[in-house]
Amino acid sequence: ACYFLTKRLFGKNVALLASLFMAVSSWAVTLSRTAFRANTVPLFTILTLFFMVKLWQETDPKKRNWAALLAGISFALGFYTYTSFRMMIPMLIIYKIVLLVAYRDRLKEFFRQYWRPKLIAGMAFLATILPLAYYFLAHPGSFVGRAGQVSIFSKDLNGSLKLASVEDW
Repeated sequence: ACYFLTKRLFGKNVALLASLFMAVSSWAVTLSRTAFRANTVPLFTILTLFFMVKLWQETDPKKRNWAALLAGISFALGFYTYTSFRMMIPMLIIYKIVLLVAYRDRLKEFFRQYWRPKLIAGMAFLATILPLAYYFLAHPGSFVGRAGQVSIFSKDLNGSLKLASVEDW
């Protein structure tokens, strides 16, 4: 996945180097040997970005719609992996803002050209995320359970963290 995204953006030589560095990085090797589910976050992040870039660069409407479908599915599947994937939401919002600023003079054309792929990606995302959303609605403690346990604000980890106030100065 890293190879295909990097090849599409920067060419074959850079893609080979990026794939090599990713394959031998201590983070990827260590986490893959322990079968830690956080190791799948880069995969779904890269897949989401790859299909979004493909959607953006594709001129054939049929291929663009397929890329949108796969972008929506891979984005939703990322939420099944690990809590840190939730950071993709602000990252994609920033990406959208950058696109809107870059194409501010052609916004009508931009929306006209990409309304169908955006709808397809949104529907694919909703269809894929629905079981997880239902689970979190039925078990709200699971939504932030692990994040709350390892947070610096957890009373179990640090006693009772007291933030400095004006009186303490």
